[in-house]
Amino acid sequence: MALIRLYRLDLIVGIAFAALISLSLWYQLSQNPSSGSPSVVSEVTTGSASSSGEPVPDDTLSIAPQSLAPDIAESLMYTLLVDLSNRNFNSLSLIAASGDRSFVPPLIDLLHLGIFRPQVIDALSRLTGEEWITWKQWMEWSGKQSNISPPQGYSVWKGRLFSILDLGFADFLSEGAKYNIRPEEIVWGGVPVDDGSGVGIPALVNPEMITPYEATYLNGSDRVFGVSINGDHRAYPLRIMNWHELFNDVIGGKNVALAYCTLCGAGILYDTTVEDTTFIFRTSGLLYRSNKLMYDDKTKTLWNQMTGKPVVGELVDSGIQLKVLPVTLTTWDEWLESHPDTLALDINTGYIRNYAPEGTSGAAYIEYFGSPDTMFPVAQRSDKLETKELVFALNLNDVPKAYPLRILREEIISNDVLGELNLVLITDPASGAVRAYERGDRVFQSMSRDEGIKELLSQDGAKWEITEDALINKSQPSQRLSRLSGHMAFWFGWFAFYPETLVYGQDG
Repeated sequence: MALIRLYRLDLIVGIAFAALISLSLWYQLSQNPSSGSPSVVSEVTTGSASSSGEPVPDDTLSIAPQSLAPDIAESLMYTLLVDLSNRNFNSLSLIAASGDRSFVPPLIDLLHLGIFRPQVIDALSRLTGEEWITWKQWMEWSGKQSNISPPQGYSVWKGRLFSILDLGFADFLSEGAKYNIRPEEIVWGGVPVDDGSGVGIPALVNPEMITPYEATYLNGSDRVFGVSINGDHRAYPLRIMNWHELFNDVIGGKNVALAYCTLCGAGILYDTTVEDTTFIFRTSGLLYRSNKLMYDDKTKTLWNQMTGKPVVGELVDSGIQLKVLPVTLTTWDEWLESHPDTLALDINTGYIRNYAPEGTSGAAYIEYFGSPDTMFPVAQRSDKLETKELVFALNLNDVPKAYPLRILREEIISNDVLGELNLVLITDPASGAVRAYERGDRVFQSMSRDEGIKELLSQDGAKWEITEDALINKSQPSQRLSRLSGHMAFWFGWFAFYPETLVYGQDG
């Protein structure tokens, strides 16, 4: 069970000096009386909202912030928590009067946890001139402000704040941890750390697999993640994976993990062996731009699920990036027809969850998947596509591109060029399964649109067999065109980390 605490002793580091801190702060403010004047709000250029009510970027705030000395600001963060735990708003009032906007991120964190909401919103408004009401609005506005940096020691403070919810969060946001993401955009995802005990969203580690004959719980229309490595075929149903979001397994002799962010609609298969190290990944309970931050069991480094890169902790700046492997999001019927010797994930996972079919009562995320909105804040957005439109995402030679599934389903065979590489995407219109391959100088078309895509025909009349590994020339089997590693995702989730992405049908 999650370790929920209302109060923690390590949040009051420096409490013995609270009086001295307050005196020092008052002295610093007294050196510039205008910084402590209520009229400070009148010096702010007020931000605006879009017609939808969402915050829009505004870097024109004209407060001349009276930045507090770094040690004073850091100590004041801790004093703030002590004061609020005692329903004392003196330090909050001092922060609001100081004009030091570096306190915006920690105040938004307090708002996220629901700590003295009206008073915190008032302080935020005094510091910024903004009048957002919800935590999500404040987060999305803050995410667009490149000129606001949190106080010294903020990330450690945040770890200690979040340890009110689960002590494990302080292990990630710890003293000396390295970052290559903005710590102020890290948010709690509403679940505790998966520590292997079965709490929160527990990862599956080498789960039991069963034969199709034994997999009587599966319906033909159930969506599955299909994985094929070295002739070893596996199916991992989403009705189970929606509850676990990660599996660590050995498929075809290769150590892999499927990192599935339900919020982003993205299931990405990674090779988990880097040089001589094999990682086991679990859910941290933390998010970044509505994307899951997973962690490895060896170093407790946080990793970005969408990019496969370490983002907080020991492995940051190591140059490590997990290799992406092909995975197919399809239906059980389609996968079983292509791979009758497949194994399927056993529904008896050892955990008590409602593994109901997707979209039925009790299924995980049924309301979220049916909503056009995000559950958590995402400041970096694009209106090129609908927020949760499904796209097939590719990143070849650092050139990212999103292929809207609705277009691929219409075309079935899509010949394209990305990063100077010629490729072809093959889409099953019934299941929505997309597979991408190199195509060299060939242009492909389908031989049949009625009974599923079994073979392709190139412009020279050659017939090509579609396999999970490659396209194979049926008359010259030595001619093989390799499969490319891509995955499905919601548009917003892909764009949040690849804002320079191309969009098929819009960018050539």
